[in-house]
Amino acid sequence: MLLMPHVLLADDDPITSTIVVSGMLLILVIFGFAAVMKLRKNLKGRAEDPLQDPTAAQAGFTLGDLRNLHKAGKMTDEEFKRAQTKLIAMTRNAELKTAGAPATPAQRKRQDRG
Repeated sequence: MLLMPHVLLADDDPITSTIVVSGMLLILVIFGFAAVMKLRKNLKGRAEDPLQDPTAAQAGFTLGDLRNLHKAGKMTDEEFKRAQTKLIAMTRNAELKTAGAPATPAQRKRQDRG
């Protein structure tokens, strides 16, 4: 149940009641804004996965990091090859996107025909 202005105030002055209600609404809007901004920040943080979009975040694994993990025995040969292939493909796609060239083979075929 919402607190009514007449419960908060001893007198029945409409101006004071209006100020109290306006203050409560302002506080509610500020808390709502803060909650939305925090939620947006959390969702944006999840979307910036370097394995999904290498241009979204600068930190991530390099090919040297993968080699070190493989040499240390923390990755199997199969995991290393798969990660290496994925990293190289993502790097090529990022380079093509920044250069303005088509990123997929289908897009390259369309550009060659056109």
